[in-house]
Amino acid sequence: MSLDAIEYCQAIYDTALESVKKLTGNGINVDDHQVIAREIAQLSTQLSAAETLQAYADQSMGKPGCDTKRLSTSADIFLAETVENFRLIGNRCFQSFGLNEKTLAYGDSLQTWLRQTLAESNYRVIGVDVLKDAENRQWIASNTDGEEEAEIRDSTRRFARDVVAPKAEEIHRKDLLVPESFLQQMSDLGYFGMSVPVEFGGVGLSYLMMLLVTEELSSASLPAAGSIITRPEILTRALLKGGTEQQRKKWLEPIAKGEIMVGISVTEPNVGSDVASVSCRASETVLNGQRGYLINGAKAWCTFAGRANVLALLARTGEAGHKGL
Repeated sequence: MSLDAIEYCQAIYDTALESVKKLTGNGINVDDHQVIAREIAQLSTQLSAAETLQAYADQSMGKPGCDTKRLSTSADIFLAETVENFRLIGNRCFQSFGLNEKTLAYGDSLQTWLRQTLAESNYRVIGVDVLKDAENRQWIASNTDGEEEAEIRDSTRRFARDVVAPKAEEIHRKDLLVPESFLQQMSDLGYFGMSVPVEFGGVGLSYLMMLLVTEELSSASLPAAGSIITRPEILTRALLKGGTEQQRKKWLEPIAKGEIMVGISVTEPNVGSDVASVSCRASETVLNGQRGYLINGAKAWCTFAGRANVLALLARTGEAGHKGL
């Protein structure tokens, strides 16, 4: 039945891809059709992932130490979810993808398989197994034995549970600013300097550790904890990638110490968070003898602006599309 499910998705993708090629002039005008391009990219990614997971499950059957039933069930659930998402996106982009009702319709056997595969009991069995593995730390992917990752995950979980969670509901319901006590403790724990290299006063943790900390904080509160540490990370990585040595020395250490709070300015009134369509422009200029950039445009809101000391602003310096940002 999994083959029928893949064939269903493949038929939708093939039809959609041909239509999108015509719509965008084989990709030449893709910047004029960002939403459709995103949707076809999502179809391509999900189909490839579903096929790969199915192949992996098939190849792993009978291998020592492999929980074949759990792996097969997980692969089928992902494929079933992919089928339902293909139909959802297909209906949303019906005309742009050149689809018809027949292509999107489920056959009786596929409908029955989806209902059986997506049963709540299947999710429950996998969830219980995942929780057991987490307790044994078997889920941590690392080049080491995972002890460092487990330690930072556990310490962050305690902070999220004991410090953030008790105040999270009040912060959300009353629209309060993040307490300074949160920020101070997060600074003391090194959360703001996780992406900052040691030579610039940071901790220099791996992407995996950054992910673990962000997830644990977000489990208690995304806006009051998890999101806050990703703001300095965005600016830090921008400075490391494209900043001057002088800029790095000026900004990175204060960011790592939590002395400077960072906000992010991307969203615009007419384009939302569609980054490739950002119109706010930065033009080189000289003011009072100092070279810099003149910012001309509007931003709708900036994450953490109410407390931030500095905003990392995304602006256009060149051509249309993402390459001009």
